[in-house]
Amino acid sequence: MQFCYTKAWMLLTGHPDYVLNIKDEDGDTVYTTVVYSAQTQTVLPSALSGEYELRLIPFSATYYYREYITIG
Repeated sequence: MQFCYTKAWMLLTGHPDYVLNIKDEDGDTVYTTVVYSAQTQTVLPSALSGEYELRLIPFSATYYYREYITIG
């Protein structure tokens, strides 16, 4: 997977459908959306700025991918 952390978030093609959760430092979800397999980019809300935990949760799985990001 490839990430771009400005106000757009990018994925390489060929990924499964995901739920994208962005959590703040307190663990509260500040943004959530569905990223379908045909999507290669998701635009993030302009209000997001700072450090977050990004979680990608595949629809058909009990696991998730986690990464700590800074959005500037």
